[in-house]
Order: sequence, then C-alpha cells, then structure tokens
Amino acid sequence: MHVVVNAAQSVDGKLATRNREQLRISGEEDFDRVDRVRAAADAVLVGVETVLAG
Repeated sequence: MHVVVNAAQSVDGKLATRNREQLRISGEEDFDRVDRVRAAADAVLVGVETVLAG
C-alpha cells in the first residue's frame, strides 16, 4: 500500500486567506501532476468542507 500526501503552502505557511478563501499557490504543471496522481489512485481523502461544498 502507498499513501501519497500532496500539500502546497505559501512561504509564510498559509493555505488560505484570512477569509478562508483558497489561494492559488501551485501552477498549471503541478495541477496536471496532481490530476494524474488522483486518476491513478483507488481513493482520495478530502475534508468535510470539500464534501459539503460539492
């Protein structure tokens, strides 16, 4: 079994703005790479806010 963790954060350690708005930290090349990793995975773990927003 393999577990892949993918996370991006700004230089000051932030993941979102103070208003909890997503920051676009990574570029298109990284988004494409993450899409390939997700497509090859059997499952993707997300947080409850992601589930509720969907």
